[in-house]
Amino acid sequence: MANQPREGGGAFFPQRDKKNPKAPDWKGQIMHNGNIIKLSGWFKTSAYGQFISLAVDNFNPPQQYPKEVKPAGHDPFDDNSVPF
Repeated sequence: MANQPREGGGAFFPQRDKKNPKAPDWKGQIMHNGNIIKLSGWFKTSAYGQFISLAVDNFNPPQQYPKEVKPAGHDPFDDNSVPF
């Protein structure tokens, strides 16, 4: 899932190397309203036949903090810049 999906789209991939039997059979992600939503799916069987049960998890990438902007000519070792 290295590529970020486009708005309203995504992908779902089978998980071939499951280490835990309760792990999802399928994993993927979609983008909806600018948010990436992670999907997981499990094969299930009911009285009506086989189906895929889904779970969603909103994924919000880490917040990007703005870089600190220092005024021109600022000397970090100037004692006069300390407010006390």
